[in-house]
Formats: sequence, structure tokens, C-alpha cells
Amino acid sequence: NPTLVWEFYESRRRQVAAASPNAGHFAIAALARLVPELTVITQNVDGLHQRAGSRPVLEIHGSLWRARCAGECGVSRDPFASPLAEIPPRCECGDFLRPSVVWFGELLPEDVWTASMNAATRADVALVVGTSGAVWPAAGIPLATRERGGVAIEVNPESTELTGHVDLALRGTSGAILPKLVEQLQARLAAKGRPAGTERV
Repeated sequence: NPTLVWEFYESRRRQVAAASPNAGHFAIAALARLVPELTVITQNVDGLHQRAGSRPVLEIHGSLWRARCAGECGVSRDPFASPLAEIPPRCECGDFLRPSVVWFGELLPEDVWTASMNAATRADVALVVGTSGAVWPAAGIPLATRERGGVAIEVNPESTELTGHVDLALRGTSGAILPKLVEQLQARLAAKGRPAGTERV
């Protein structure tokens, strides 16, 4: 039911458009300015990481702000305007457009998943922030970092299915914990007299 689907997603897009990135989103963007390489991999579809200044962001479950043809032409619209002029929207080919998000039972975008796993296996540290660790294959990303000798750090108010598989679990919200991590790294760099972007963490 394309009309029902798009009414639901338009409601979600209005809610997200009215929201703002939190302190955790901004801390992740700040962290990227302090370390040589940081890749943000997210299951979220809201675009708040980008609004906080993070680049690039690998959105393994897609985005509310993209759409693609549900038919054979496969055209993608990025960004996809909101609010919609008509519901349901149609592609130039005549087929319906659908939100470019991963629905249950669908495969993850192969290019995004490959890039995510490549980043995970190169990483020295995987910060696992605010996830239940129950959704696979996304939950395997920090495990890939550990398998290659890296460290996995969980930031979450409570224990998750990943807690027993990480090296350190920090209890608290991303908005409370991540800004403190950024402050500590800044202090460490300043104490060593080293410019941002040179410290490996």
C-alpha cells in the first residue's frame, strides 16, 4: 500500500526534521577532527550525524532523505524533498518511488556494507554507541575490529547483547559520555604538544 507507506514515512520525516543532533552527535563530529581517520557507521536513518557535521557517514540501513524507484529502472533521488508534492510519489518511469531504507527481510546495500566492514577491519578502536547489539549483521561490525586486534568500547546506559564481547563498557548516554572522551583526548594531545589528527586511539 504505497499511500499508507508514504504517509507513515512523511510523518517520520516531519518528526526528524523538527529534531536536532544531541551532544553525542556533535562529539563524534569533534572526534573526527582529532584523530587521523574516523568512519561513522550508523544504523540510524535520520541524517542527524550529517547535520552535526560528520563526514562521511555510512548509513547501513539507508536514509529517510533518499528515495528510489520500486520498479526496474532503479533511479535514486538524493536528497528527496520533504514535504512531498504528492503521495505516493512516482518515478519518471511511472513506477512508485519507495523510501531508500532497509526493511525487514531486505539485504543491506552491498557497497555500504563492504565499506563498513573494510573500515571495521582497519580500525584500532570501535566505539559502539547506543545500540542494543541485537540487529545483525550490524552487530558484527565491532566484533570485526576485535578479531583484527583492535579494541571495542561500548557506550550505553545499560548492558546489551554486545557487552560481553567488548573490551570496555562505559555506562551512560552518548550525550554524557562522548563529550568527556573528546575532552580527555584534547587534553592528552595538548599535554604531548601534538596537533590534532596525529594521535592514534
